[in-house]
Amino acid sequence: MSEVHGSCLCGSIKFRATTTAEAHGCHCQMCRRAGGAPFYAVSVQDFVLESGAEDLGLYASSKWGQRGFCKKCSCSLFFETQNGAYRAVSLGAIDAPEPKLTRHIYCDSAEVNPEHLPDIFDDLPQLTGRELLDSIGLRDKSAGEIPPIADISQPHHEGGCLCGGVRFRTTNKLDSLLICHCRQCRKQSSSYYRATETSLENFTLLKQETLSWFRSSEDAERGFCHDCGSTLFWRKTSAGHGYRGENTGISILHGAFDERLPLKLEAHIFSEESSGAYPLPDHKDKI
Repeated sequence: MSEVHGSCLCGSIKFRATTTAEAHGCHCQMCRRAGGAPFYAVSVQDFVLESGAEDLGLYASSKWGQRGFCKKCSCSLFFETQNGAYRAVSLGAIDAPEPKLTRHIYCDSAEVNPEHLPDIFDDLPQLTGRELLDSIGLRDKSAGEIPPIADISQPHHEGGCLCGGVRFRTTNKLDSLLICHCRQCRKQSSSYYRATETSLENFTLLKQETLSWFRSSEDAERGFCHDCGSTLFWRKTSAGHGYRGENTGISILHGAFDERLPLKLEAHIFSEESSGAYPLPDHKDKI
Protein backbone atom coordinates (compact mmCIF):
# COMPACT_ATOMS: atom_id res chain seq x y z
CA MET A 1 0.00 0.00 0.00
CA SER A 2 1.19 3.53 -0.76
CA GLU A 3 -0.18 6.97 0.08
CA VAL A 4 -1.44 9.22 -2.71
CA HIS A 5 -2.41 12.90 -2.63
CA GLY A 6 -4.84 14.65 -4.94
CA SER A 7 -6.98 17.69 -5.68
CA CYS A 8 -9.67 19.03 -7.97
CA LEU A 9 -9.10 21.30 -10.97
CA CYS A 10 -9.84 24.55 -9.11
CA GLY A 11 -7.82 23.49 -6.05
CA SER A 12 -10.66 23.79 -3.54
CA ILE A 13 -10.82 20.07 -2.71
CA LYS A 14 -7.72 18.23 -1.51
CA PHE A 15 -7.50 14.64 -0.29
CA ARG A 16 -5.18 11.80 0.59
CA ALA A 17 -5.65 8.02 0.62
CA THR A 18 -3.80 4.71 0.51
CA THR A 19 -3.90 2.44 -2.54
CA THR A 20 -2.45 -0.71 -4.07
CA ALA A 21 -1.43 1.37 -7.15
CA GLU A 22 -3.23 -0.95 -9.62
CA ALA A 23 -5.74 1.12 -11.59
CA HIS A 24 -8.48 0.29 -14.09
CA GLY A 25 -10.30 2.10 -16.88
CA CYS A 26 -14.10 1.79 -16.86
CA HIS A 27 -15.87 2.30 -20.20
CA CYS A 28 -19.49 1.86 -19.06
CA GLN A 29 -21.94 4.45 -20.34
CA MET A 30 -22.47 6.00 -16.89
CA CYS A 31 -18.76 6.58 -16.34
CA ARG A 32 -18.29 7.98 -19.82
CA ARG A 33 -21.27 10.30 -19.44
CA ALA A 34 -20.08 11.50 -16.03
CA GLY A 35 -16.56 12.42 -17.16
CA GLY A 36 -16.98 12.63 -20.91
CA ALA A 37 -14.43 9.82 -21.34
CA PRO A 38 -13.46 6.51 -19.69
CA PHE A 39 -13.20 6.65 -15.90
CA TYR A 40 -9.57 5.86 -15.02
CA ALA A 41 -9.49 5.10 -11.30
CA VAL A 42 -7.79 3.19 -8.51
CA SER A 43 -9.42 1.62 -5.45
CA VAL A 44 -8.37 3.28 -2.19
CA GLN A 45 -8.61 2.91 1.56
CA ASP A 46 -8.32 5.43 4.39
CA PHE A 47 -9.68 8.27 2.23
CA VAL A 48 -9.28 11.62 4.01
CA LEU A 49 -10.77 14.89 2.74
CA GLU A 50 -8.24 17.55 3.75
CA SER A 51 -10.11 20.61 2.43
CA GLY A 52 -13.13 21.70 0.40
CA ALA A 53 -15.88 19.66 2.06
CA GLU A 54 -18.36 22.44 1.31
CA ASP A 55 -17.62 22.14 -2.44
CA LEU A 56 -17.91 18.34 -2.63
CA GLY A 57 -20.93 17.18 -4.61
CA LEU A 58 -22.36 13.65 -4.46
CA TYR A 59 -24.64 12.21 -7.13
CA ALA A 60 -26.36 8.83 -6.75
CA SER A 61 -25.89 7.42 -10.26
CA SER A 62 -27.45 4.05 -9.33
CA LYS A 63 -29.22 2.31 -6.45
CA TRP A 64 -25.90 1.17 -5.02
CA GLY A 65 -23.30 3.71 -6.16
CA GLN A 66 -22.58 7.44 -6.09
CA ARG A 67 -20.02 9.80 -7.65
CA GLY A 68 -18.07 12.55 -5.96
CA PHE A 69 -17.18 15.74 -7.83
CA CYS A 70 -16.26 19.37 -7.22
CA LYS A 71 -19.30 21.64 -7.51
CA LYS A 72 -17.08 24.55 -8.61
CA CYS A 73 -15.05 22.95 -11.42
CA SER A 74 -16.83 19.58 -12.00
CA CYS A 75 -13.59 17.64 -11.46
CA SER A 76 -14.46 13.94 -11.29
CA LEU A 77 -13.07 12.76 -7.94
CA PHE A 78 -14.32 9.30 -7.04
CA PHE A 79 -16.92 6.58 -7.32
CA GLU A 80 -18.09 4.79 -4.18
CA THR A 81 -20.73 2.32 -3.07
CA GLN A 82 -23.58 3.74 -1.03
CA ASN A 83 -22.54 1.65 1.98
CA GLY A 84 -18.96 2.98 1.83
CA ALA A 85 -17.42 -0.46 1.38
CA TYR A 86 -15.64 0.49 -1.86
CA ARG A 87 -14.21 3.72 -3.25
CA ALA A 88 -12.21 4.31 -6.45
CA VAL A 89 -10.43 7.64 -6.89
CA SER A 90 -9.93 9.30 -10.28
CA LEU A 91 -6.40 8.93 -11.66
CA GLY A 92 -6.57 12.46 -13.06
CA ALA A 93 -7.29 13.89 -9.62
CA ILE A 94 -4.21 12.24 -8.09
CA ASP A 95 -1.25 14.61 -8.02
CA ALA A 96 1.43 12.18 -6.81
CA PRO A 97 2.34 9.42 -7.10
CA GLU A 98 0.11 8.41 -10.02
CA PRO A 99 -0.83 4.68 -10.11
CA LYS A 100 -0.46 2.62 -13.31
CA LEU A 101 -3.40 1.49 -15.39
CA THR A 102 -3.58 -2.34 -15.43
CA ARG A 103 -6.82 -3.26 -17.24
CA HIS A 104 -10.01 -2.03 -18.94
CA ILE A 105 -13.56 -3.02 -17.93
CA TYR A 106 -16.96 -2.73 -19.62
CA CYS A 107 -15.14 -2.69 -22.95
CA ASP A 108 -18.28 -3.72 -24.83
CA SER A 109 -19.65 -0.25 -23.96
CA ALA A 110 -16.48 1.62 -24.99
CA GLU A 111 -16.34 4.35 -27.60
CA VAL A 112 -15.73 2.89 -31.06
CA ASN A 113 -13.59 3.76 -34.07
CA PRO A 114 -14.90 4.01 -37.67
CA GLU A 115 -14.66 0.19 -37.93
CA HIS A 116 -16.98 -0.07 -34.88
CA LEU A 117 -14.23 -1.66 -32.77
CA PRO A 118 -13.51 -0.54 -29.19
CA ASP A 119 -11.32 2.57 -29.42
CA ILE A 120 -8.87 1.61 -26.66
CA PHE A 121 -5.31 2.56 -27.53
CA ASP A 122 -3.23 0.09 -25.52
CA ASP A 123 -2.88 -3.69 -25.21
CA LEU A 124 -3.83 -4.02 -21.54
CA PRO A 125 -6.31 -6.79 -20.57
CA GLN A 126 -9.95 -6.07 -21.45
CA LEU A 127 -13.15 -7.37 -19.87
CA THR A 128 -16.75 -6.92 -20.99
CA GLY A 129 -19.33 -5.96 -18.38
CA ARG A 130 -20.58 -9.55 -18.21
CA GLU A 131 -17.06 -10.95 -17.85
CA LEU A 132 -16.30 -8.52 -15.01
CA LEU A 133 -19.43 -9.41 -13.03
CA ASP A 134 -18.86 -13.12 -13.54
CA SER A 135 -15.27 -12.79 -12.34
CA ILE A 136 -16.35 -11.28 -9.00
CA GLY A 137 -19.20 -13.72 -8.39
CA LEU A 138 -22.12 -11.51 -9.49
CA ARG A 139 -23.52 -13.78 -12.17
CA ASP A 140 -27.08 -12.87 -11.19
CA LYS A 141 -26.55 -9.13 -11.75
CA SER A 142 -27.29 -7.37 -15.01
CA ALA A 143 -24.31 -5.85 -16.83
CA GLY A 144 -26.58 -3.11 -18.14
CA GLU A 145 -27.51 -2.11 -21.67
CA ILE A 146 -24.78 -1.63 -24.25
CA PRO A 147 -25.20 1.87 -25.76
CA PRO A 148 -26.00 1.90 -29.50
CA ILE A 149 -23.60 3.12 -32.18
CA ALA A 150 -24.74 6.25 -33.99
CA ASP A 151 -25.22 6.60 -37.72
CA ILE A 152 -22.83 9.48 -38.34
CA SER A 153 -24.11 10.00 -41.88
CA GLN A 154 -27.11 11.62 -40.20
CA PRO A 155 -26.79 15.28 -39.09
CA HIS A 156 -28.80 15.19 -35.85
CA HIS A 157 -27.35 13.86 -32.59
CA GLU A 158 -28.48 14.47 -29.01
CA GLY A 159 -26.95 14.09 -25.59
CA GLY A 160 -26.86 15.36 -22.05
CA CYS A 161 -25.70 14.87 -18.48
CA LEU A 162 -26.33 11.96 -16.13
CA CYS A 163 -29.28 13.52 -14.29
CA GLY A 164 -30.95 15.02 -17.39
CA GLY A 165 -30.69 18.65 -16.25
CA VAL A 166 -28.69 19.53 -19.39
CA ARG A 167 -29.66 18.35 -22.88
CA PHE A 168 -28.30 19.41 -26.27
CA ARG A 169 -28.60 18.72 -30.00
CA THR A 170 -26.15 19.05 -32.91
CA THR A 171 -27.48 19.59 -36.42
CA ASN A 172 -24.46 19.09 -38.66
CA LYS A 173 -22.50 16.05 -39.76
CA LEU A 174 -19.74 15.33 -37.23
CA ASP A 175 -16.62 13.95 -38.86
CA SER A 176 -13.64 13.74 -36.48
CA LEU A 177 -12.46 13.98 -32.90
CA LEU A 178 -9.51 15.15 -30.85
CA ILE A 179 -8.09 13.57 -27.70
CA CYS A 180 -6.46 16.06 -25.34
CA HIS A 181 -3.96 14.90 -22.70
CA CYS A 182 -3.26 18.26 -21.06
CA ARG A 183 -3.15 18.29 -17.26
CA GLN A 184 -6.39 20.27 -16.94
CA CYS A 185 -8.35 17.88 -19.15
CA ARG A 186 -6.95 14.81 -17.39
CA LYS A 187 -7.72 16.24 -13.97
CA GLN A 188 -11.29 17.14 -14.85
CA SER A 189 -12.24 13.93 -16.66
CA SER A 190 -10.04 11.34 -14.84
CA SER A 191 -8.42 10.17 -18.11
CA TYR A 192 -8.35 12.53 -21.13
CA TYR A 193 -10.67 14.81 -23.11
CA ARG A 194 -12.27 12.98 -26.03
CA ALA A 195 -14.24 15.61 -27.90
CA THR A 196 -15.69 16.66 -31.22
CA GLU A 197 -16.25 20.24 -32.31
CA THR A 198 -19.23 21.90 -33.92
CA SER A 199 -20.16 25.48 -34.78
CA LEU A 200 -22.45 27.45 -32.50
CA GLU A 201 -24.95 27.70 -35.37
CA ASN A 202 -25.29 23.90 -35.32
CA PHE A 203 -25.53 23.56 -31.54
CA THR A 204 -28.72 23.94 -29.48
CA LEU A 205 -29.20 23.65 -25.74
CA LEU A 206 -32.54 21.89 -25.20
CA LYS A 207 -32.32 22.10 -21.39
CA GLN A 208 -29.84 24.09 -19.35
CA GLU A 209 -31.33 24.48 -15.86
CA THR A 210 -28.29 22.87 -14.21
CA LEU A 211 -25.57 24.06 -16.61
CA SER A 212 -22.58 25.88 -15.07
CA TRP A 213 -19.30 27.10 -16.55
CA PHE A 214 -15.85 27.02 -14.98
CA ARG A 215 -13.15 29.43 -16.24
CA SER A 216 -10.17 27.08 -16.39
CA SER A 217 -7.77 29.51 -18.11
CA GLU A 218 -7.61 33.09 -19.34
CA ASP A 219 -9.30 32.26 -22.65
CA ALA A 220 -11.34 29.08 -22.13
CA GLU A 221 -14.13 27.68 -19.96
CA ARG A 222 -15.67 24.28 -19.31
CA GLY A 223 -19.38 23.50 -19.18
CA PHE A 224 -20.79 20.98 -16.71
CA CYS A 225 -23.90 20.00 -14.77
CA HIS A 226 -23.69 21.31 -11.21
CA ASP A 227 -26.19 18.69 -9.95
CA CYS A 228 -24.56 15.47 -11.18
CA GLY A 229 -21.08 16.74 -12.06
CA SER A 230 -21.13 15.54 -15.70
CA THR A 231 -18.39 17.09 -17.85
CA LEU A 232 -19.97 18.32 -21.10
CA PHE A 233 -18.37 21.19 -23.05
CA TRP A 234 -15.26 23.28 -23.69
CA ARG A 235 -15.24 26.65 -25.44
CA LYS A 236 -13.05 29.68 -26.03
CA THR A 237 -13.99 32.85 -24.15
CA SER A 238 -11.87 35.19 -26.27
CA ALA A 239 -10.65 35.48 -29.83
CA GLY A 240 -7.99 32.92 -30.52
CA HIS A 241 -6.93 29.94 -32.55
CA GLY A 242 -7.57 26.30 -31.79
CA TYR A 243 -5.98 23.23 -33.34
CA ARG A 244 -8.07 23.65 -36.50
CA GLY A 245 -7.48 27.40 -36.80
CA GLU A 246 -10.00 30.09 -35.85
CA ASN A 247 -12.03 28.71 -32.96
CA THR A 248 -15.63 29.94 -33.02
CA GLY A 249 -17.36 26.72 -32.01
CA ILE A 250 -17.91 24.49 -29.02
CA SER A 251 -16.24 21.19 -28.19
CA ILE A 252 -18.55 18.44 -26.91
CA LEU A 253 -17.31 15.51 -24.87
CA HIS A 254 -17.98 12.18 -26.58
CA GLY A 255 -19.37 10.56 -23.46
CA ALA A 256 -22.14 13.18 -23.31
CA PHE A 257 -23.81 11.88 -26.49
CA ASP A 258 -26.65 9.36 -26.15
CA GLU A 259 -25.06 7.11 -28.78
CA ARG A 260 -21.45 6.17 -29.45
CA LEU A 261 -20.02 8.16 -32.36
CA PRO A 262 -17.63 6.14 -34.60
CA LEU A 263 -15.59 9.18 -35.61
CA LYS A 264 -12.12 9.30 -37.10
CA LEU A 265 -9.38 10.35 -34.69
CA GLU A 266 -7.75 13.53 -35.98
CA ALA A 267 -4.98 13.88 -33.40
CA HIS A 268 -3.74 13.39 -29.86
CA ILE A 269 -2.90 16.88 -28.57
CA PHE A 270 -0.80 18.04 -25.62
CA SER A 271 0.81 14.61 -25.72
CA GLU A 272 3.81 15.98 -23.79
CA GLU A 273 1.52 16.35 -20.77
CA SER A 274 0.10 12.84 -21.01
CA SER A 275 0.03 10.67 -17.93
CA GLY A 276 2.62 8.01 -17.24
CA ALA A 277 -0.28 5.91 -15.95
CA TYR A 278 -1.25 4.81 -19.47
CA PRO A 279 0.69 4.40 -22.76
CA LEU A 280 0.03 6.65 -25.74
CA PRO A 281 -0.34 5.06 -29.19
CA ASP A 282 2.15 5.81 -31.93
CA HIS A 283 -0.34 8.00 -33.78
CA LYS A 284 0.88 9.99 -36.79
CA ASP A 285 -0.74 13.17 -35.41
CA LYS A 286 0.58 13.25 -31.86
CA ILE A 287 1.11 16.89 -30.96
